[in-house]
Amino acid sequence: MATPAGFGKGTKPGDTGPETGGFITGHAGTTPTPPPAIDVSQGRVRTPLGSAPVLAVIMIFTGLYLLWFAVHYWRSSVKWPSDPIKAVLAGTATPKAAPAVPAAANIAVASSGQGMIPEGVSLSQYQTFAAGWHAAGTDTVPNNQALGQQMASAAGWTGSEWQALLQLWTRVSGWQTTAQNTATGGYGIPGAKPGSAMATAGPDWATNPATQIAWGIGYIRQTYGTPSAAYAHYIAKGSY
Repeated sequence: MATPAGFGKGTKPGDTGPETGGFITGHAGTTPTPPPAIDVSQGRVRTPLGSAPVLAVIMIFTGLYLLWFAVHYWRSSVKWPSDPIKAVLAGTATPKAAPAVPAAANIAVASSGQGMIPEGVSLSQYQTFAAGWHAAGTDTVPNNQALGQQMASAAGWTGSEWQALLQLWTRVSGWQTTAQNTATGGYGIPGAKPGSAMATAGPDWATNPATQIAWGIGYIRQTYGTPSAAYAHYIAKGSY
């Protein structure tokens, strides 16, 4: 039985093989096929200019690209989607400090009748000063934070310790006097559980931010020693 044209393992007349070119037969005659511009064989790249090891070529070009990328990327001010990773690798991905709040000595609360909080006052003076805040609607977050900053300073917690306390109670209650956490039962600025535990600092624990802050400072000092330790525990466990 005759083998159909185009089938079988034989070669056609004039076929010079895959590396040196050949001919394609068709109705219009034969068309010469050029040899491949790049031929990969036995682990080498053969080009019209010569041959080189495949792995060496790849490694050289990869190294040059990475060098260019490193210089360009780290010096570039262009915003990249991977900038957070860049910040971590560069060691600059530290948490931004919370915005500074006004010093308590510089805030005036008209409803208190006392003007500004003087420096170095006693706990009872803080409590007297803030006693009417809730009824007057002036126990706002900025006022509570400013009061907390001065009371924390009186306790020796300034700088990073104040920042830790600021962030801790921002997460716990948002510095709101009547904040309630239905999941944990926490109440008030320090998230006391139960809220009535703050009665040891004063009978007006439910509405006086100074009483709540004083209790919170005492609780942290007794349980963790410092706000930074309490904040680290909160980050790890979700409570403190």
